[in-house]
Amino acid sequence: ELGMELPVMNLHNLVHAFLNGTSTLAHSAANDPIFVVLHSFTDAVFDEWMKRFSPSVATWPVELAPIGHNRDYNMVPFFPPVTNEELFVPSEDLGYAYSVELPESNEVTAVAVIVGSAVGGVVLGLFL
Repeated sequence: ELGMELPVMNLHNLVHAFLNGTSTLAHSAANDPIFVVLHSFTDAVFDEWMKRFSPSVATWPVELAPIGHNRDYNMVPFFPPVTNEELFVPSEDLGYAYSVELPESNEVTAVAVIVGSAVGGVVLGLFL
């Protein structure tokens, strides 16, 4: 199965909670300076996953996903409305690309790189 498992999906939320401050509250998280770094990194990891596994759009859940995350739901606050399914493409198809590339490796090494990068980013964000 190519879908993302629940622990991976919750990793994003755990980082928000770990950072504390305004990033723990949904209505004020975007005001936190680390917000752009966290979400850019999360998007880069998702983009790498898309490139490595080329999942079909059927991987995206039609129902029973967290609120706002089903395949046919509109992304907020985009106008005109854009569905999650329309954005389930590599970054190049959306007009941008990341300069960082995760190395080809086994699953354990890839997880170590991702977790190490996330923790390193959080530590730098807290002390800079």
